Amino acid sequence: MSAPVTVALIAGSLVIGAAGLHVASALEGSQRAASVADSAALAAADRAFGWASGDPCHGAALVASAGQAEVILCEVASDAVVVSVRVVTGLGTTTNTAKAGINGARLGM
Repeated sequence: MSAPVTVALIAGSLVIGAAGLHVASALEGSQRAASVADSAALAAADRAFGWASGDPCHGAALVASAGQAEVILCEVASDAVVVSVRVVTGLGTTTNTAKAGINGARLGM
């Protein structure tokens, strides 16, 4: 095999590998944002509906911080809590929103 062909194959492999890393990082960030948003919304709901003490949005922020995320929205209503988080990855940011409520609440988003 000639040197130019070898160099072209190596360069192509590096480009495909870099693209694969980008996709993997985006998927990891998206999954982490979904998981942290769910956990933060549940923590906020616990506090909002009296199962735990303290400020609901502060509870959401504590959980988000533990998951290496930042709360960008925390809304408490009479029957549900909505929490949005932002996760920073090596290649950008991802956001996700979760809603948690009391039993019987209509949770459509």
